[in-house]
Amino acid sequence: MNFVKDKLHTNREHFLLSVDYIIDKLYTFSLREIVLKSFYISSSMTYYLNAYDYRENIDRDLEVHDVFKLINIYGYGVCKQFCLLFGFLTDIFNIPNKILYIGKKGEYSIDHFVIEVFYDSKWHFFDPMMKLFFKKGKDIVSLKEIEKGEYEAIVGDLVPEKWLLFNPEKSYFKNENSFKKAYLNMFENVEEFTLIDERYFYKKQLLKKKSIIKWYCYNEKKFLPKYSNIETIDKGFGIVLNKRIPSNENIQFKNYLISYNNPFKSKEIYINDFPLLILDIKICIEEVTNIQIVINDNYFDLSNSDGGQYLFNVVSDSYDINLFEHPIYSLYLKSEVNIIKYQILAQSTYLKDKIVKLLL
Repeated sequence: MNFVKDKLHTNREHFLLSVDYIIDKLYTFSLREIVLKSFYISSSMTYYLNAYDYRENIDRDLEVHDVFKLINIYGYGVCKQFCLLFGFLTDIFNIPNKILYIGKKGEYSIDHFVIEVFYDSKWHFFDPMMKLFFKKGKDIVSLKEIEKGEYEAIVGDLVPEKWLLFNPEKSYFKNENSFKKAYLNMFENVEEFTLIDERYFYKKQLLKKKSIIKWYCYNEKKFLPKYSNIETIDKGFGIVLNKRIPSNENIQFKNYLISYNNPFKSKEIYINDFPLLILDIKICIEEVTNIQIVINDNYFDLSNSDGGQYLFNVVSDSYDINLFEHPIYSLYLKSEVNIIKYQILAQSTYLKDKIVKLLL
C-alpha cells in the first residue's frame, strides 16, 4: 500500500483529529474556559466496556489509553478513560490536574475515577463520566469542599442508570436517593491514581516497559493511506473486551468502508500501521483461488476463495479463533491471481464529530 503525508483533518471530513486541531480551537480561551471545554469534550464519550482490558495483557496495555486512538477509534470506555481524556486535554495547556480513585466499601459499595483541575488559584472537582460537578454560588468547588459539604448544588447527571448498565443486580441503585448516598459515601476513601504504586504488578510493568509517567500516551498517526473512496457506515461493528460485536441499544459504532483500486493488479497487499482499527477486508479478484493472510503474526490459508466476502469472517469460521484478541492495524495478504481492488472496514468513532461541534 502506498502512503502519502497529509493533514490529519481533511476538508472532506474529519477523517482523523489531531491534537493540533484541538489546540488551534482552544488556545485563545481563558484557563477556566479551556477546562470547561475539556470537561464537555471528555463527557461526550460513551460509557461502555473497554475495547481491551489493559490489565490482561501488558503488550496491548496502552491500546485504550492512547488518547489519539480514544479520540479517533474508540470514543467509549469506563470512568478511567473519561478522566484520562480530560487529563490529557488539560495537560496540553499545562493546567495542573490529578486523577483520583474514590471508593467506599460496605452496604452501598461502588468505586469510581474522577479528576481535579487547578485554575484560578484553587482546585476544582469534575466527574466527566457522570457529567457533573458541584457548585457554590458561581464557583465549581474542590473535592475537600465536597467532603465538608460546602456546596450548594450538584450540576449534572447524578442518576444511577450508568452503574445499572453493568451492575443490574445492585437494586439499591434504582432509587435515586440511595444512589446519591452511595455516590457521596465514596468520598470517604480518596487516593490519587498514579503509576508509581508498588501494590500492583501491572503498574510496575507499565513503568518498566513503556517508559511513561502518566496513564495515557499519545501516538499520532502522521500518514494517511491514499484512498479512492470513503463510505461512512452508521451502527456498524466495534470491539468490546477483545471481540467484535455489532451496535446495540447501549452503544453505536461508526465504521469507515475505505475502497482502494489496485492499478497494477498485483497479487499481494501489504498494510502496515493503518491509522484506524481494521475490522475486516474484502478483495475483488479475477477468479476463485487460494488466499494466504498473515494477521498479528498468525498465518491463515483459505482455499477456493472468490474474494467476494469479508475475509476475516471466513478466517474466524474456518479456524474457529478470535482474530481480535489483539487489535489489528497491519496485515499481509497474498492471492494466486491478480487483486483488482480491495476494501477495508475500519472502526471509527462518533466522538470526533462531537468534538468538532463543541469546538466550533
